[in-house]
Formats: sequence, structure tokens, C-alpha cells
Amino acid sequence: MRYITEKEKRCGSIRYFCVYVDGSPVTCYVLRGRKGDMLIDTGISLIYKRLMEYISPYDIRYILLAHAHTDHDVSAARLRKKLDAEIMLGERDREMVGHFERQPVKVTSLRYRVLNL
Repeated sequence: MRYITEKEKRCGSIRYFCVYVDGSPVTCYVLRGRKGDMLIDTGISLIYKRLMEYISPYDIRYILLAHAHTDHDVSAARLRKKLDAEIMLGERDREMVGHFERQPVKVTSLRYRVLNL
């Protein structure tokens, strides 16, 4: 897996952590705030350890999930417990967390299908 952050490739003041898995990018972002920082998306379980290393200097109090999909939310519960952070998710995606087969967009990777068994 190849990892890229804003240290290697600048994108203004945006803080990001990007991993290429099987050629596809999985990206998480950090927004800095006066009342704590926000992690946007948590990526797949394969990147959990490296993501934890990356976000260690930040004061993550919020986790915003763009939508309930494996490459965005699979590590959310684990990170919430570890960081004591609040998870934020759109109401329409709430019932899909952990039930990816209900999503209108079907998964394309066998790895994602296995998680749903």
C-alpha cells in the first residue's frame, strides 16, 4: 500500500491521509477547530494502525462520515471508543451502518462482501 499525506503533496491547508489499496485511493481528512478537531471518514480496517499514527497529534473530538460505506466508516466505532469522539452521520445512512447490502450502490470488492457475511 502506498501512503500519501499533505507532507508529500500539499493541498492548501487541508490535512489528509490517503492510502492506495489495489490502485484505488482511500482518503481521510482532518479539519482543525477551536473546540477540537474533526476526522472526516475512517477508511478501511487495513489502514487503521497507520491512520492512528497519522492522527495522533490531533485532538479528534468528532468523526464525520460522508456516508455509510465500507471505505468511509468501517473503523468508526473502533476510533470512537479509542478517541472518545462523537460520530456524525446523515440520518438517511444511519440504518445502513454495518448492513452494507442495503446500500443502493453495490460493493465491487470481494473484501467488502466478506465483511457483510
